[in-house]
Formats: sequence, structure tokens, C-alpha cells
Amino acid sequence: MTDRPSYFLKLDRAQVHLDVLKGEIEAFADSHPYTVAKRRERKKEIWRLNFTSGLPTDISLVGADFVHNVRSALDHMTAALVPSARKDKTRFPILWAGVWEPYVEGEDEKTSEGRARWETIVKKMKPEAVAILKEVQPYAGYETADGHVHLLSSLNRLWNTDKHTRLPFIIGGLVGSTVTFTMSDGSVNTYVDTDPRGLSDNAKLTGPTGVVDVKIKGTMEVAVRVALPDGVIPMLHHFQGIMDYATGVIEQLSPYVHVTP
Repeated sequence: MTDRPSYFLKLDRAQVHLDVLKGEIEAFADSHPYTVAKRRERKKEIWRLNFTSGLPTDISLVGADFVHNVRSALDHMTAALVPSARKDKTRFPILWAGVWEPYVEGEDEKTSEGRARWETIVKKMKPEAVAILKEVQPYAGYETADGHVHLLSSLNRLWNTDKHTRLPFIIGGLVGSTVTFTMSDGSVNTYVDTDPRGLSDNAKLTGPTGVVDVKIKGTMEVAVRVALPDGVIPMLHHFQGIMDYATGVIEQLSPYVHVTP
């Protein structure tokens, strides 16, 4: 048995899934699921990068387990902030900055429902905990102050998506690639791609005149589609950010757990 609170146990489990996910992605990248194909296009020989394999199913499944456990950790934390009688009436709020403001005449029904949900969630919480929850609400429901996708908003969207379909993971591209062009005279020219976006499937590999062979080596990156403005971003980086952010929020809230007199 352990006295460690369930919200920390959920985070521990999420970290296990994140570590497994890293291993799955590394194994996929190490399989070098790409090749270079020569084609004739408009009477010219063209060399193109081709991805030869889709993402393994396990990447999506393990990623979903990670998302579920982080979201569950936040909910367990929120339930610990209120009296026992209210535990089933609350969940971690991921709404928008200002949702706690009074009702405005003429506002849409969804906005009013959000305000009512907030009041239900924070009822009987300590003011210090409510203040922390206010600080972490996304701007406009999904953004940070500097215009990026809010990590908790992204977590919530992924969690909702997983209820109905696979998570939006894709092959982001071949990053840090080195392209070697072998010439007809036996000489070799090397090109290093420094674009952080990497090379996409079917990318044209342009070399000097007289190329007879092309080889490429790089790291296959897995990405996740998120809401605008960020669009498609490296998955492991994004998930680690979600993990770190959620952990920080829970650590801030944990001193305000409700204690029955």
C-alpha cells in the first residue's frame, strides 16, 4: 500500500507511458522507414524522398494512454480540493480566461454554460486554489498569452478526440538529414538539411548535374496536429511540455487539499 495521493500516482503512470512512447518512436525512427527513388519527370531524372512505412499502431495507443492519465491526474487533483460530497460534481476546468466574470447581458448560451460550470467546479474550494485555477486558464479558450496553443487546451482536445477516433499523430518529416550525391566521375557531394521542419514525403532532392546515385540519412520525426496557430509540432516535445505543465499545476494545488474537520 502507498499513501501517495492518486493524482501523483496518475502522473507516475503517465510518465511510464511517455517513456514507452519515446521507445516506440525511437524504434520506428531506427527502422529507417524511408528511401530515395529515381523518377523521370518532364524528361528529367528526379530524385525524391519516399516514406515506406506508416506509423505503428502502438504509437497512437500508448500516446492515448499518456493523455488519459495526465487528464485523469488533473481531475483527481481537483476532486481532492473539495469536500467529499462534492467530488463527483467537479473536474479540472479547462475553459477560458475570464470565465469567472459575471454574466453579460446578451452573451451566447455556450458562454453562460461555461460560467455556470466554473462556479460548480470551484464551489467550496479554498480561495488560493481558485486563484491558481484562474491563472492556468487559456486565453480565448485555447491560446497562451503569446499566441501559442495552450498546453492544457491541447491536452483536453486530444483527450476528447481519443473518445471517438485515433489521436492525430503523423509522420512529421525527416529531420537533420544528410543527403549524399554520387557523381558520374565518382566524386561525392554532401548536403545537410538545416530546415527545422525537415523533409516531407515526396520531397525533391536537388543536386548538381551528373548525379548517378543519391543516399539520405536522417531522423524520422513523429508529430501531432494541434489547433491553430501552431498546427503540426513534434509530438515528444509537445507531450513532455504537457507533462511538465500539468505536474507544475498539481504541485501548486496540492497544499490546498480539502481536509475534513
